[in-house]
Formats: sequence, structure tokens, C-alpha cells
Amino acid sequence: MSRILVVGINFAPETIGTGKYTGELCEWLAARGHRVRVVTAPPYYPAWKLWKGYGGRWFRRTRWHHVSVIRCPVWVPRKPSGITRLLHLASFALSSFAAMLWCIPWRPQVVINIAPTLASAPAAWALSRLVGARNWLHVQDFEVDAAMDMGIVNAGILRRLALAAESWMLRRFDRVSAISWRMCERLGAKGVPEEQQVLFPNWVDTDAIHPLAGPSPYRAELGIPDDAIVALYSGNMGLKQGLDILSDAAKALSLLPQAGVVHESSLLPPAGEGARRADEGALRNPSNHHSLLPSAGEGRNGQQAVSGRADEGALVGRPIDVPLLPQTGVVHEPSGAADEGALRNPSNHHSLLPPAGEGARRADEGALQQEANSPPPIHFIFGGEGPARPALEAACAHLPNVRFLDLQPTERLNDWLGLADIHLMPQRADVADLVMPSKLTGMLASGRAILATASCDSGIGFALMDCGVITPPGNTAAFVAALQALAGDNARRIALGHAARTQALATLSRDAVLLTFEQHLNTLLGITPDSRPAH
Repeated sequence: MSRILVVGINFAPETIGTGKYTGELCEWLAARGHRVRVVTAPPYYPAWKLWKGYGGRWFRRTRWHHVSVIRCPVWVPRKPSGITRLLHLASFALSSFAAMLWCIPWRPQVVINIAPTLASAPAAWALSRLVGARNWLHVQDFEVDAAMDMGIVNAGILRRLALAAESWMLRRFDRVSAISWRMCERLGAKGVPEEQQVLFPNWVDTDAIHPLAGPSPYRAELGIPDDAIVALYSGNMGLKQGLDILSDAAKALSLLPQAGVVHESSLLPPAGEGARRADEGALRNPSNHHSLLPSAGEGRNGQQAVSGRADEGALVGRPIDVPLLPQTGVVHEPSGAADEGALRNPSNHHSLLPPAGEGARRADEGALQQEANSPPPIHFIFGGEGPARPALEAACAHLPNVRFLDLQPTERLNDWLGLADIHLMPQRADVADLVMPSKLTGMLASGRAILATASCDSGIGFALMDCGVITPPGNTAAFVAALQALAGDNARRIALGHAARTQALATLSRDAVLLTFEQHLNTLLGITPDSRPAH
């Protein structure tokens, strides 16, 4: 089989982002019989900190799932910014160049560079020319465009030079792949001929990630009530995600009345409690028993006077004062107005007072109706790491409906994704077509509803056209409204989740995607099915 050299700054055991997919790709190719070698950095993403057990100062060669791995020294900034990111990438460009020189005697048949980062692409392309190999550039996101548009790098005149250099580099490779059709269109805009473009989407193991048969174990572990709706964000917490909309939504919803949450209405006594308190009050001070009745001269008809007060209370949205029921054994002295009304129409004498026990029944019905009409409580769970997490935690401080967790173990990924009733996927408008969030594949496979911020004509918009809900990026009001609508509509959540799972099975199955990639790779190398050796 083929000798394949893969160059990329992120690799396994990183469990999210580019490193996850590069690791799975190499493992799958090795299992297919290909000889695979990887030039990469020690794991550091998404926390921007070298993982324990991995040094960053020396080269290190290991084996992982039948893949030969060369770890290159790299400088990792504690707080990534524009200049520190550039220095970080430059350090990998230099160290990976040295590692690629060491691979010359191995004579790879194809060299694949994973972007990010493009910093290693010139050396990867040069190595392929030197040893007579074919070359392939796989674009997970357009890092140059993203850095410019997000203001990470304010390049001025260097902006045009950087984009020109990127375009020149892209056109040098035999094949250039991207993970969505919109990103492929962008490749064309950068000068890559259509015949060199390949759609190579991210994938998901649909056997490992699947809809849960019952509640996720995380619900019990986190103490989340059975009737609560879990809105889950899981993954990298970086600048391009636009995570501020999550804290804004959590703040907005924490102020709204929800079922199971104590609000101002809790100051009213529960159903049946009012009558008990009235009894006690009457025994302590009988004179207070008539304090809610209209005074003499307030109206010629007692019913009109009380009705007027009720209307006023309803208009201002306050609990309405209702006359207390006369208690057994207590003699009432009705006012003259009431006597006159009773003489004219005896049936009116009791019209203001419900029959015994009726008030408690109505109170019970009202409480049940209010509970039924209240939106279900929404619990926000934010799991992940990255440079934007401290700001997000600070913005959500003291919010009772928000909880933060770290990245969860891979072996619990299915239970973790299944915790969500609604997956949240915010994205900034200025990077919507520059990246395709890698977390989307797992969301789809989990069979849960997805709420994203994106334009309808973006790659994310197309991906969620039939299986998700999208709102304009940065529009908190629309995001909150959509979240509330989904939270209150179980049938719609189920339908969207089913459509998401169906789409994942049809288009994102790992073996189907990687078999198609292998076919493109064999075509590039001139390998036909008949010429492949048995293994």
C-alpha cells in the first residue's frame, strides 16, 4: 500500500477540533494497510497548554495505532493573541521543517498538509517535489481570512501580501480539499482550479454516537430535574465562536418565570392555604374580617364596587384582592348598600361570594393552569476549554441556570452529547464561511435538536436547513426566542433530532467519507483497484 506523510500541528490524543479528525484519518488509513507517518506538535489544544507527559523542547518519536508519530518542539503562548499566535505557528513551521528533512530517506508517495496550519505547507510542498511525491492540502478552516476578519491580525498593507501568498500556495498543490461546499467555492475564489478541488467533509462514528434510549446519566450526576430542558454547548471556547450570545441568553432567561423556579408569585399562599390563614386571622381579630368590603357610600351596589377594584388590579398586573369568605359561627353586618341590593334582587346577595370550597378549587385550577402555561426551566451546560472561557464564566457568574464543566472523557462522549435537549452552536458572522465547526457532526449523530447562529446561505445554514434552527449571528433576542420555542415544543425537538440523525447516517458516516477520500487518493497516485496489493 501507499506511504503517506501527514503534516499538521494538531493530532491525537486531542479530542476536539482538527486534531481529532487528523488522528482518526491516520488511524483509519493505517488499518487499511497504508504506511502512515505523522509530523505534528505535542497536544496543547484547546487549553493552549502542553498536556501532561508531553515535553515541548525536544523531538520525540512514538507509535500510535500503527502510525509513526514525530512530535516536534513548539512554543505555546499562555494567552494567544495576534502576535503570539504568529510566533506559535512560526515555531512549528521551523521544527516541522527539520522533521520533514529527516523523512526524505523514507520517500513518501504522497504528502498531506492539514490546515491549520498553512505555516508548514511550503515545506510540505517542497518535500514532495524533492522526493517526487504527490501533494495534498486539506483545509479545515481558512486561518488567514479568519485572523484578518476577526482582528486577530491587523495587517494593513501586509493583509494583501498574506492573502496573495496564501493563494499562491493553495494553487501549488495537486489536490486541495475543504470540508463544505461553501469552503470549496472559496477555494475557487482564491484561484484553485475546480479540477483540483475535493469535498472532504468531517465525519462521525455513527455507531459510537447515537440517540440514547433513556435519559443521560449526566442528568442524575448533575442533579438536573427531569422536567428541565438542557441547552448544551460543548467544544472549544475560542474567539471565533461568538460565545457572548450564550451568556446574554442565560441572563435573559434567568429573569423570566419558568416552571419549577421561584418568582414573585411565590409570595401568594398555596392553594387552600389562604382559607386557613383567614381563619386564624379572624380568630385573632374579627374586626379585620370586613376590611376588604366596600365602605358605605362607595357605590350604590356592592358588586359594582368590588368589580371595579378587581378590574384595576387586573390592569396593573397585581394579584387581585378577593373578599374573604365569611367563617362559620361569625355574624356579619352587611352595609346598607348591600341590604338595598339584596332586597331588590335577593339572588345578588351571594353573587360576590363563591360557594363554600369553591375558592380553593378555583385557586387550585389557577395554579395548575399557570404551571401548564409556564415555559419549562432551561439549564445551560457549557463544557469545554479555550481562551474565551474565563470571560464567559465571568459573564455568567451568579446565574443559577448555568453550569461549567471541562471536556469530558472520549468514552463518555455519547452520554455527554445525549445530555442535550438542545445543542447550541453560536458562530460569529464574519467567520461563518471560513470554518465549519467540527462539533456539528457529533451533534447531528446524537439525534438532538440544534440551535445555531448563522446566515441562511452559509455552510452552517445549508447543513441545518432540514434538521436545525438558525438565527442571525449576534441577535440575542432572536436566539432567546428560538430557544424558548424549542424548549416548549417537545414534538418539534423530536422531529428535528430525527432529521439530524438521518442526515448523519446518510452523509457523515465515517467509513463512507473515508472510503471516498481513499478513492480520490488512489486516483491521485494512479492506483486502480486491480493494481492494489492484497493485505
